[in-house]
Amino acid sequence: MALFSCAQRTSAGLFLSRLLVFAFSLCVTLWPVVAEEGYEVLVKRTEEIRGLKFKTPIVFERLNEASLDAFLETELSRQYTPQEWQSLRDSLAMLGAFSRDVDLQGLFRDLLNEQAGGLYDPHTGKMYVIGSLSLKTGLAGMILAHELTHALTDQHFHLLELPIEDSSNDDKAQAALSVVEGDATIAMILYGKDLGIGGLLATGLAGLLVDQDTFASSPALIQSSLMLPYLAGEHFLREIMRTGRIENGSLVPRQAPGPLTDRPDWEVVNYLYKNPPLSTEQVLHPEKYLGQRDDPVEVKIDSKKILEAFGPDWELARENTLGEGMIQALLIDPLSPLEARDIAAGWDGDRYALFRSREGASALCWRTVWDTGEDAAQFRKAMEDLTRKKVFNGVPVLLPGEKSAHNEVGLWIVSDSRLIELVSRGTE
Repeated sequence: MALFSCAQRTSAGLFLSRLLVFAFSLCVTLWPVVAEEGYEVLVKRTEEIRGLKFKTPIVFERLNEASLDAFLETELSRQYTPQEWQSLRDSLAMLGAFSRDVDLQGLFRDLLNEQAGGLYDPHTGKMYVIGSLSLKTGLAGMILAHELTHALTDQHFHLLELPIEDSSNDDKAQAALSVVEGDATIAMILYGKDLGIGGLLATGLAGLLVDQDTFASSPALIQSSLMLPYLAGEHFLREIMRTGRIENGSLVPRQAPGPLTDRPDWEVVNYLYKNPPLSTEQVLHPEKYLGQRDDPVEVKIDSKKILEAFGPDWELARENTLGEGMIQALLIDPLSPLEARDIAAGWDGDRYALFRSREGASALCWRTVWDTGEDAAQFRKAMEDLTRKKVFNGVPVLLPGEKSAHNEVGLWIVSDSRLIELVSRGTE
């Protein structure tokens, strides 16, 4: 399920795609729909910027802030069951993203409450503004330009047909969302330039978030994941527009790529809605989408075999993919931003699975594949460093190199050292 939000100060994004992307179907307190001064001008200007026309009028309503907290609590509960929230939290906690006692659902409720300034719901085709933000301000105009771009592209390209709701592969979902949010961010920047403030957005979008208390105090993995679809998405689109062009309905490399400009080639962006990047690796490295194409390797975990080895008291609690973007975010705190970026850049595919017993024991299996043997060795060393620093919440078991293919690195994290023998049986 999907909903797109724009923050009061700037855009607020997605963490593992499905967490912050949810249905907008709860009955909430709304101001009456009225024809507010300036709204039609915003609609027309968004059409001019984006080069598309609305097929049907967009309903604009205001959501009362007093009902927002209860609304978010209800919708996040619909998004995941308590067991699913626990499995997500335990998976990321075991990998060292945060402590096991974090209230992940509450954290995301607070983040959304803090940052939501405008919302577009592709399920209903409605747009909302939170609180009493005046449409006469430049800030409100940028928020609405962002959300109107979502509404406009939804009418033309059907956003829910993109894999933004692929709950089995968060990396793929986040990559597709980067097209959607990158597009709306570029439109917002262009609208801001009408007001003489676009440069601020173009160069300081990330800095506008740091004085928001919940965001600023959130783990690095959450901060990075929230920002990636906006910042990396914008960069990805600009690079693809700079280096590619549409020829006979296909995207082909330009013979002589030019400099970045403020004149978007919207035909290229429109193409990406039908052919989105398949991984955050391609978003972070646009040349791996257009040029030396590098699609992710599909990594599989034989959960059935593992459960047979573990016994009938065990079950598969969660299975998903982190991707380059999330791995980079995971390594920022224990290493450094530069080291994290360098190590994650060799990613070629991964898959993790969380297994849980009836007694509450847990074991996480993480398989990764890398572009080269050197990249794999670099990641293995990083995992050894994290083990020495006691980053993982559990007992890590790094599989010996001889048990992995040349470019693979396998890791188990178990809740109790007594499970190491059990893990060994599951990997034989």
